[in-house]
Amino acid sequence: MKIRTGMYSAVISMLIFLSASMAAAAGSKIGVFDFKEILTQSRAGVAAFDKLEQEGENRKKKLENKASEFKRLKQESAIVSGEKYQDIMGRLRDLKDDIEDDQKQYAREMQAMELELLKPVRAEIVDLIQAVGQKEHYTLILEIRESGCLYFDKAIDLTGIIIQRYDAQYKKAAGRKQ
Repeated sequence: MKIRTGMYSAVISMLIFLSASMAAAAGSKIGVFDFKEILTQSRAGVAAFDKLEQEGENRKKKLENKASEFKRLKQESAIVSGEKYQDIMGRLRDLKDDIEDDQKQYAREMQAMELELLKPVRAEIVDLIQAVGQKEHYTLILEIRESGCLYFDKAIDLTGIIIQRYDAQYKKAAGRKQ
């Protein structure tokens, strides 16, 4: 009899716990957002990516100049012989090594620059999302890609709202700078 009474108590306790959990969940407000979309569509994100692209173009031109020099020397090597040929071949090897080293260095620098340019943007977005969550009484806001979210109703997607508010914040800050 004691076992049955204990079992009934456990079942009743579980039912009460589940009822309370379901009641709490019913009052929950959940939202999701797409960080990548915010970064690529917000004014601040676009500005950061534009700076990054411009720097990438500058570095690409430098590499293209070296590649043109390499091509010119290669053509020249076809029409010379002897000591001049050996000299050109040495310069070609050196230039090839320079181009490969520059490519690796530029890739590292561009990655570091991307982190540097996007770090404040990411921080501002996080602050904005936290402010929206507090002001509008969200229980939970998840990033779509990082959370492993496989499905969500579009009604809880805050990405567009975050972009609008972030753009307004960015416009206001840009106005103060001028």
